[in-house]
Amino acid sequence: MNEYDDVRSALRHRRRSERILNLRQNSWIQLDGCPSHYARQVRNWLDEHYAHRWIGRGGPVFWPPRSPDLTPLDFYLWATLKNKVYSTEVISLEDLKQRITNSVTEMQQNFQECRTVTNSVLRRCLACIDVQGQHFEMRH
Repeated sequence: MNEYDDVRSALRHRRRSERILNLRQNSWIQLDGCPSHYARQVRNWLDEHYAHRWIGRGGPVFWPPRSPDLTPLDFYLWATLKNKVYSTEVISLEDLKQRITNSVTEMQQNFQECRTVTNSVLRRCLACIDVQGQHFEMRH
């Protein structure tokens, strides 16, 4: 490597670091209801690094656990997975584990379904903005 390549690499690294810092300075964090997320130490760290840009129990912006309006895991994944896994009676722990594995694999391979869920997040965010953060229901 010559001096030019070293400078170019350093500049590329600096630009990447600046983009990451800028992204973090403008990002919000949303926590779920996990008890460890409510620990004083976690909340202090979030207050220090994300100021008033975090959402969750004990935070500057209250968000109930398992709020289904914006969280894809709650409005899509858990219900869909539960329906697939428990479509028939589970006969053993091994059967349950295999059903979960198969269902998750099947869901990962269904690109269009994943795309629909991803697009739904944007629609849900816009709906939330339209009602100024109040309760809303999505119509399909």
